[in-house]
Amino acid sequence: MSEARSSSARRNKTLSPSGPNWPDGPPRTRRGADQAARSPAGPRVWRVADPPSRVTEAISAELGVSRLLACCLVNRGFATAESASAFLRRMSPGPDDPFLLTGMDRAVTRLMTAVRDSEPITVYGDYDADGLTATALLVTALRESGARDVSWYIPDRHEEGYGLNRNALGRLRASGTRLVVTVDCGVTALAEAAFARRIGLDLIVTDHHEPGADLPPASAVVDPRLGGDESPFADLAGVGVALKVAQALRMALTAGNSDMPLFDVPAMGDSFPQALDLVALGTVTDVVPLLGENRSLVHRGLSFFNPPRRPGFKALRRVAGLQDREIGSYHLAFQFGPRLNAAGRMGDASRALRLLLTGDEDEAHELAAELDRGNRLRQEVEERILDEAVVRIEREIDLNRERAIVLAGEGWPDGVIGIVASRLVERYARPALLVAVNSGVGKGSGRSVQEFDLVEALSRCAGWLARYGGHRMAAGFEIEERSIDSFAEAFMRVARDRLAEEDLVRRLRIDAWVRPEELGASRPGSPPGDLLEELALLEPHGAGNPEPVFAMTGVEVLSPRLVGEGGRHLKATVRVGSSAFDAVGFGFGSLAPQLGNGQVDIAFRPGLDEWGGRRMLQLRLVDVRPAAAGGARV
Repeated sequence: MSEARSSSARRNKTLSPSGPNWPDGPPRTRRGADQAARSPAGPRVWRVADPPSRVTEAISAELGVSRLLACCLVNRGFATAESASAFLRRMSPGPDDPFLLTGMDRAVTRLMTAVRDSEPITVYGDYDADGLTATALLVTALRESGARDVSWYIPDRHEEGYGLNRNALGRLRASGTRLVVTVDCGVTALAEAAFARRIGLDLIVTDHHEPGADLPPASAVVDPRLGGDESPFADLAGVGVALKVAQALRMALTAGNSDMPLFDVPAMGDSFPQALDLVALGTVTDVVPLLGENRSLVHRGLSFFNPPRRPGFKALRRVAGLQDREIGSYHLAFQFGPRLNAAGRMGDASRALRLLLTGDEDEAHELAAELDRGNRLRQEVEERILDEAVVRIEREIDLNRERAIVLAGEGWPDGVIGIVASRLVERYARPALLVAVNSGVGKGSGRSVQEFDLVEALSRCAGWLARYGGHRMAAGFEIEERSIDSFAEAFMRVARDRLAEEDLVRRLRIDAWVRPEELGASRPGSPPGDLLEELALLEPHGAGNPEPVFAMTGVEVLSPRLVGEGGRHLKATVRVGSSAFDAVGFGFGSLAPQLGNGQVDIAFRPGLDEWGGRRMLQLRLVDVRPAAAGGARV
């Protein structure tokens, strides 16, 4: 349906469980390290990678890079100079031919018919950032390809839930839509797809989630998971699949030139390459591995944020206070993404999609301000539910016996419980399920630890659930209120059977022990030297390619001082031998009294502090512990 016809359909709504932790930003600094230091799971267990020196030395020598960068490369799976060089140059084997995706030829054939015959098309998306960016991309691409009547629909998270639903499909058919194209949803919606067929709606499913044993009855189903784990497309986000569909359609409309470069499609018009900003944002926020083609797509897409071309992203940068910053994957994950996601979590996701699609600067400014207010409200609600959950856990759950957490709350907003579950996993180092109960129905969201397959565990308790789905680390479900207690007992029994005591620890992965001279600056306020520039070659960071973390031993903390509201944060000078460095610990305020008593080991990320026109190396603390007996081997 067209925009004019879609007043009801533009109430964008969704409920997919979001990925592990990134999409909703880092832990709120109100607790930060204070929480970490006092976690019931105990202090973090440091796991310092120890790649073979002969491998790191070979890469360092052949590529002319430092030992630290070579360690990071090996730790990320690049054990030869050739593979490491390709990774640093953001090279991928592709971009891969989109027609290699199963079902793409059928999808493009049906889309070409719809474009030729001016059929009304509705792009049916999802309310998270991946689904929203995928929807915006495909709507734009279809219009650029000549489709005259393209509209969009995002289901309401709270009223409709995730994915296709019969009421929405019925309304779309009544409004005149002839073809529905899903993005980021639909691959398991067998009953809904059958309903669409019965009422005369053609359906193309594009998704990236795991399909079931049977596929929905549709004109075409495009899902990289259909190609198995070895598919070159297996790690694409929903927006990446939408890009492949757009690329394939343009290739077909321009005489089927399958060798046409992905980023240089003249027939698409000047606006299409800028869709790569949408691809970058959706890919980062959906926590898919930033390797191979995903890495190339995000790297290229970030160039369209510096500076932003899209009015919506200009406005988001402004409300986030990033006007003078170079935008990187961190900002997409922790600044842009949460504001888009907040629209669906706290109300109407259509505002976020309108922000992505608008060409009007004033409208973009108004919408971005609305999303920013919604995100602040989300943060407040999140803190309230977290506080309540922590009190109840420590009062109601025997953590010496139970290896999982299940809590239900009357009136909890279901849009934020997944974020809170993530924070409970960080605090207690065990799977956490939260259930928001309203009118006798519970909507649940869970997060897990690496050793516990959440969906498999839910399958063992499926008799109490109305429906469930998700991934190993994150899942969602629906349940009747009267079944919650029985379900909780069954789930915690599964956790006791599957998780050992040693699984309930918080681990910190560290790339290497560092000698102070390797940091390239020997006194506070020193310029950053070459290290930060070299480590920047690892960007963009995300799933599969985390930001490097290093460790130093035998560190003295000098002149620690509290900063920030309520003294939540810590600034200090840290000294190792004759070298000293500026350091900051966000959320480390409560540790200040302990840091003047002898030497410590620190885990940190090297960062750049830009203040008053100066550029200085700054160590951003990740963890602190008493100095290891006998020191650490470097």
